[in-house]
Amino acid sequence: MKEWLENHKIGICVAIVIVVIIVMIAYNCICDNRYLDGLWVCDEEFCNESELTGFWIMMGEVDMSVLSSSSSMYIVMFNEDGMLCNRNVDVSLGHSWIPIQTMGNGYVNRKLTILDEDFDIMPRSLTLSVNKELGHMVLYGRGEGEDQDEDTIFGTFYKDNESSHKSKLLRMESS
Repeated sequence: MKEWLENHKIGICVAIVIVVIIVMIAYNCICDNRYLDGLWVCDEEFCNESELTGFWIMMGEVDMSVLSSSSSMYIVMFNEDGMLCNRNVDVSLGHSWIPIQTMGNGYVNRKLTILDEDFDIMPRSLTLSVNKELGHMVLYGRGEGEDQDEDTIFGTFYKDNESSHKSKLLRMESS
């Protein structure tokens, strides 16, 4: 037994490192998903540049799986002429597989796919870039037509923690 253990030390060390990496990935995914749900309010400067009066996204609780997560996303977008979007869509969120996600600028990128075939306000395949420390999220993706080769920003948001907390309390009371 002792000879076997000495001969397989490297294999055991590799197995331990792999298990630690898997645990770190799972922990990061769970923390990211918990932070996403709640009310995200579009930055006033972005709204002014886009000729919007308001733009809000309410992310529902995220259902997690190993490869991806799903949630609902309620989108409210309006300008001086009226409501541009007021609807609930189902979304799929891809995981970021980088174990240490806060390197660099602190933003974590997640692939977001809108599952509603009839949704035409923005592309159905987008990227969420979220900084939990700043409470900031950027929603971007490939534009259409001439902008097809460049990323287009569809919104810069800040998390409204007070409204998000009240929403969570209401969900807990109703269940």
